[in-house]
Amino acid sequence: FVVHAALLHTGKVLLYSGGAEAGYPLESRVWDAATFTMTTQAYGVDLFCSGHAFLSDGRLCVMGGAPGGVVRQTQIFDPVAEAWTRVKDMSQTRWYPTALTLEDGRILAVSGQVAPVEIYDPAADTWTMVAGADRYFSELYPSLHLLPSGEVFYSRAGWATASGTQTGYLRLTGPASGSWTDLGQQQFYDREEGTAVLQIDDTGA
Repeated sequence: FVVHAALLHTGKVLLYSGGAEAGYPLESRVWDAATFTMTTQAYGVDLFCSGHAFLSDGRLCVMGGAPGGVVRQTQIFDPVAEAWTRVKDMSQTRWYPTALTLEDGRILAVSGQVAPVEIYDPAADTWTMVAGADRYFSELYPSLHLLPSGEVFYSRAGWATASGTQTGYLRLTGPASGSWTDLGQQQFYDREEGTAVLQIDDTGA
């Protein structure tokens, strides 16, 4: 039973779940497709339904988890050492949050059944609240994409019904400030358990 999976820059695959619902041990597995072998790593908190995004150096940043949103912890998985390290806690507990890597290598944490938005700076090992960017998403793992402009687009796709029908985007107006702008309603706006991808236009340039 696997809840989370990530393809690492080593070519191996990280798999982990957590103790919630199924009662699995707090351990991850790294699968080597070349040798069909697995290694096991322990971590110290229930990462069930956490959010994760890659840092610029290929390490994986994992935040939140556990049932009911009781985890503020942030864990970093190092693909080379195949080991977990706990870093700075978030200011909020988050369950089913969306994590997004920004252009400057910082990690944006959104929702997880709370309204405040915050950013993790791996160089300073700090979490900073984003002033003016509070927004509550009723769905789990709201679908967010980093646009070439640096803005963050919300497609309204996600797991479970969303209370609103508006798409929108977040514009970061400073290192720790931003604001949301709502866009129009989609023609077919029932995106429960839907997905979204960012299309990359190839201009041939």
